[in-house]
Amino acid sequence: MDDNQAELISRLFALLTAQLEDGAALAMEGQGRQTLAAQHERAQTLEAEVRDIHTIAQALVDITSRQVSAGAGRA
Repeated sequence: MDDNQAELISRLFALLTAQLEDGAALAMEGQGRQTLAAQHERAQTLEAEVRDIHTIAQALVDITSRQVSAGAGRA
């Protein structure tokens, strides 16, 4: 694996971490008392966050699977 690809993978994991933290914060905020409209809005925002998280995770799986299949993942 070249340095550019290693950097991309590292940055994607960092982005994934940030998205997961944002999603966890939204879920925690949703546990408090609020109006149904506010909870609905938060749930919609969280749903969008989850889609983004899935997209990033899928990109990581796709990128790394090519490397593992080629034998680059063996240490």
